[in-house]
Amino acid sequence: MYKAPTPAETEMNALDKPNFNENESVDQAIVSGLQSIHSTNADVLTESKASPAQAGKTDKGGEIQITNTEFVASVFPNLPVGASVAVSSKPGDPSVGGWLARRADDVICALGNSTNNFVGCSSFYPGKDGSFGARKVNFAAYHFIMLDDLGTKVPIERLGNFELSWLIETSPNNYQGGIVLAEPLLDGDVAVR
Repeated sequence: MYKAPTPAETEMNALDKPNFNENESVDQAIVSGLQSIHSTNADVLTESKASPAQAGKTDKGGEIQITNTEFVASVFPNLPVGASVAVSSKPGDPSVGGWLARRADDVICALGNSTNNFVGCSSFYPGKDGSFGARKVNFAAYHFIMLDDLGTKVPIERLGNFELSWLIETSPNNYQGGIVLAEPLLDGDVAVR
């Protein structure tokens, strides 16, 4: 289950709302917004033109159903200019083999429901050779705290009344929760501590 941000968290100025071409899907428009973030090189935060308020529809159980693209835009509302979100995807047993990190804006629309998809907590700058890699040396910012294995290894009740930014059931009775930081941490040493 994804917990939608409150209206105050998603309120946007009308001029900041993305313009959707009638032939463009919401996913394509959000990817366009993510790609526009990568167009300059200044070391400042920019806001994604993607609106978390546009995320998904409610299913019969009252849970919000959103795409991978909408989720990434929601948990990375601010990226350092020139930085990219790292995503990984692979079929089959997620414990077999490694996870190749790729730029979200390059591959997010290709992530399927039948694959294991993972997004990291940090964003990264391109390497000196222009390649993308989720490496400490390329660290740009730390955006959210991820809590894994809630319900199986850690009882959800231990959270008490604490409200997570999201809660996703990743396998039966096993959840991943997240806490989106109000402002990303730009200092790698602070993020490690």
